[in-house]
Amino acid sequence: MAHIKKTKVGKGVTYRGRYIAPEEHKNVKDIDIYLDKDEASQPLPFKMAQDNPNFGSYIPILPKVINVNISGDLKHNKKVIVKGDVIDGNEKDSTVQLFILISKEFDNEDDLKPISESQIDQKEFQISKEVVGYYLVAKYTLITADGKIGVPVLNYFFYITYSETRNVRGKNVNKAIAKLDPGEKYPIQFKGGHGVGPNQQYWSRHIGKVACDPTICSVRKKTWKDVSKVEKNHMWDAVKECFYNSDIETYEDTTIKHMGSLWEKWRSKLNLDYVRLCKSRDEVVRNVPEDVDPHDWEWLVNKLST
Repeated sequence: MAHIKKTKVGKGVTYRGRYIAPEEHKNVKDIDIYLDKDEASQPLPFKMAQDNPNFGSYIPILPKVINVNISGDLKHNKKVIVKGDVIDGNEKDSTVQLFILISKEFDNEDDLKPISESQIDQKEFQISKEVVGYYLVAKYTLITADGKIGVPVLNYFFYITYSETRNVRGKNVNKAIAKLDPGEKYPIQFKGGHGVGPNQQYWSRHIGKVACDPTICSVRKKTWKDVSKVEKNHMWDAVKECFYNSDIETYEDTTIKHMGSLWEKWRSKLNLDYVRLCKSRDEVVRNVPEDVDPHDWEWLVNKLST
């Protein structure tokens, strides 16, 4: 392999690079190249097909659905409805299919298990007991009145619990967050990776509540290492729903790390308040924290006692 020298000859432009030499040039170390400027050819006035007006009629504009969401009571034996906002078309016979996440990470649909058939114009589903403890995912494929099929969209993840879950204790409600109107956010400042400024108390209380919210992150984890990337992303999204900073994404890693510390303290407090005071395993199982699903609590007791 010979090296191309950096040189300039006449009107030519020169480059430094490598040249794969044929057999007769195998002992050549340096090669001068000359590129002549083409004065005759005219460059095309466009770079992509859609920039060429003559191609406009051949570029398909696919219909889209955005803001796919699962609404309803996310508990077994309850009904949920999948909704989305349609743009670039009029919806007619779209299809929706429900899945559960069966792995810690979500890379593609191989990490999902279908729990419903993909049927036309069915958007209401009843949650079965078998999906409790999993994250629910909806796949929405838009079909318009003129027969166009949009790109399938997967929504965010929603954790399913049992119907008899107790209400969260009133003292855990963040009243400042509850006062926010839809779309409204508190501005937050950062210093050293941590929230500071006038809304620091709101920030600290909110990330603590999110970290320990069993509807965002399943209680069925032995350690913070068992919390998946999907669940951490879900936590971060819940934080960003209420706070704004132009560089907030810069602080995701430090915030998630801090939330991990809060999660571990919360778990230690559960052990102190609900386990150590009991004299038997059965008593521990009955001593369910008010904001934890009884079935999740029994699962956790069984795991931590083995």
